[in-house]
Amino acid sequence: MINRDEIARVLPHDVVFQDTFRTYAGPEDLRYATGKATIRPSKEIRVGSKQDFVIKFAVGGGGIEPGGSVKFALPRTWSQPQMDDPDDPGYVEGYCGAGPMEVRLSQWEPIEWYVTAHVHTRLEQGDVIRLEYRNVVVQKFPQTEWNNWRNHLEVFVSKTAGGPHRPMERESRYELEILAGPPAKLRVIVPARSKVGEETSVRLAFLDEFDNPPHEMFEGEVKLGLEPSGGEVPGAVEFTKEDGNCKEVGGLKLGKEGVFFVTAETADGTIRTRSNPTDCKTEGWKEFIYFGDTHSHTGMSDSLGTPDEFFAHAKRVAGADLIAIVDHNHYETSTVDRPWQKWMTPEQWREIGDSVKRWNEPGRFVTILGVEEAKTTMGHRNILYPNDEQPLNNQAGTEELWNFLKGKRALVVAHHSLNGVNWDDFHPEFEKVVEVYSMWGSSEYAGNPVWDKPVTGMSVQEILATGAKVGFTGGSDCHHGQPDVNSHPSRFTNIYYKGGVTAVIVPELTREAVFSAMERRRCYATTGERIVLEFTVNGHQMGEEIEAKKGEKRVVKVRALGTGAIAVIDVVKNNANAFGHKGSGEVEEFEWVDEKGERETDYYYARVTQEDGAMAWSSPIWVSVK
Repeated sequence: MINRDEIARVLPHDVVFQDTFRTYAGPEDLRYATGKATIRPSKEIRVGSKQDFVIKFAVGGGGIEPGGSVKFALPRTWSQPQMDDPDDPGYVEGYCGAGPMEVRLSQWEPIEWYVTAHVHTRLEQGDVIRLEYRNVVVQKFPQTEWNNWRNHLEVFVSKTAGGPHRPMERESRYELEILAGPPAKLRVIVPARSKVGEETSVRLAFLDEFDNPPHEMFEGEVKLGLEPSGGEVPGAVEFTKEDGNCKEVGGLKLGKEGVFFVTAETADGTIRTRSNPTDCKTEGWKEFIYFGDTHSHTGMSDSLGTPDEFFAHAKRVAGADLIAIVDHNHYETSTVDRPWQKWMTPEQWREIGDSVKRWNEPGRFVTILGVEEAKTTMGHRNILYPNDEQPLNNQAGTEELWNFLKGKRALVVAHHSLNGVNWDDFHPEFEKVVEVYSMWGSSEYAGNPVWDKPVTGMSVQEILATGAKVGFTGGSDCHHGQPDVNSHPSRFTNIYYKGGVTAVIVPELTREAVFSAMERRRCYATTGERIVLEFTVNGHQMGEEIEAKKGEKRVVKVRALGTGAIAVIDVVKNNANAFGHKGSGEVEEFEWVDEKGERETDYYYARVTQEDGAMAWSSPIWVSVK
């Protein structure tokens, strides 16, 4: 068998995109190639399926001279093209009835594969180049839009040896219809905290095997139960085609204190699952825990779908309590139709803001306006706002960013900090949280088991070591229009972990309460699961800065409710594992006493690891000596 990683290392880097689209300063620079490209099959291709593709290119007017070439861009999330073993995935063969040609392979990591047909004889108009691309496993997310510069199925034509490549107009090249699979999973969401005797609801959403909203509609009965027993559940829930695979039902009423899970099973028994845990108390709660993705993208930049589709997925499919659109405001807003675009347009920004405003529903679903900046020396930063309308920063530079935000209320959040983030220009007024986890992996510390890329930035622990007092958030950085719950990898093969979420601890579900919680670091991160995590030091909550007398003991308390069995909970002190609690079930609670401080200011946080690999990180607590 072929070593796929080895092949990826030896494929040459291809700069055709940079030499074409990236050089265009405006519409006047566009020069399209002639010809016609087709692909079969092109319709009703299912996610994750294996296909044998036949790609044909009919030469256009003027022909192609000897030494010319035709270059086909293919999604990086498909099987890597190879010419070594016809029985292995991605095998490529090329033919041309008009004369000899040579097929070469290249890549633009981690964006695209390229298969290039180099011709050795003159081709006339109407001559056909044929490629077979066999045993191809396609991407795991649905897609019908192919206009984004990172995922475009472009065909480039060079009519002469060494001549410039020209892209083809969309009408002259192929596009594909990749559809989600049938219902294979069921997502069940219940409130993280509940009160004895108080009725609440259960949210249900079917997914395909890769966590996409299914293409087909589930019709039939879902039976609900309760583990352990001790309350009322809705019982049988009937799904019809009109429900669109998503439904919310009332009737969940718990009769005693404890940790409960709602179970769900289709009538034929083929799909069985259970909810996240709900923590039930007699007297209720002063604060609640809500979950959502605070970093994801739409088709306004380099993802898929509209802002309205984004929020519909977050609310109905993911069952998110809160969500943020954080689209790029730099060249990643460009498309193959307008490759010269360097900034988000006012119309795009307005459409996002209008959608944020339209979908915000206090007490039910909180939407947050955001934007991702990568025009500074600090690396990628997400900017979150507490309102629907803000001007757009179309300036490059770190100082320019801080000047732009002066007088505004905003959160600036570093993400994938191990990749290109530095902390030289830390601004404590705005940088109150940092994203510890996303589809990139965990940036908690270099060498951690959930990061396998080169380290070109600073870890979260290194950021804490500078004295920065930042809490932790989680997001997906999803680039195919599925915030919160999504298939993976996304459209780039370097972001392949499951998406994360942020949990906020708030008295009510409003935008002000959510934003204030993140400002005060009353939040924590998970790898996407609704893990309940409570963490205190001397009775003070995560995110707080407290004082202790010299020599005074620090009593650390942790309580975690897992979505699966908990393997270990680590208490981290000053970036070192200070205490480890071995888990034995889904509910773990313990106390650890740190006899004395080590520094003028010590900081502590908790890290939860489940047996299934799911994780959660509390925001730190800082303890200074009086």
